[in-house]
Amino acid sequence: MPFEAKKVALVVPPPASADVPRMLASWSWLVGGRFRPIAINRFGDWFLERPDGSVEQLGIHDGELMTVAPTVTAWKSWLATDDAMAANWDWLVLRLHDLGKVLGPDQVFGFKVPPLLGGTLTVDNVGIYPIATMMALLSPLGERAHGGR
Repeated sequence: MPFEAKKVALVVPPPASADVPRMLASWSWLVGGRFRPIAINRFGDWFLERPDGSVEQLGIHDGELMTVAPTVTAWKSWLATDDAMAANWDWLVLRLHDLGKVLGPDQVFGFKVPPLLGGTLTVDNVGIYPIATMMALLSPLGERAHGGR
């Protein structure tokens, strides 16, 4: 299933790592209940399927959880929309790809100074990090930014 824009996969299967439950547990302040990780984008945002079949996007850079589709089938269709391209940082991923930035296994792009702390959405503010590191660092920032939900 990778969703591609100009031959750059924007959404890929989630890591096979045994650390996935621990990584997502750090977001329990925002993501409650049962879910199944179905994909992750290149900036570490997760797509989670709920028991009712709906799909939510966990935005780790803004600490938001948003329903993006009522079913996995609808989610797959959504991925081809302009909204999905923007939600998956297509313009920034493509620019990084053009600059030769390539992710390894269990790596994502991340902001050196997170947007929640005033960081800019620019190539110069992006690095490559282990997904586990980004999940651990950004969860407390998101929680504080949203009043400790």
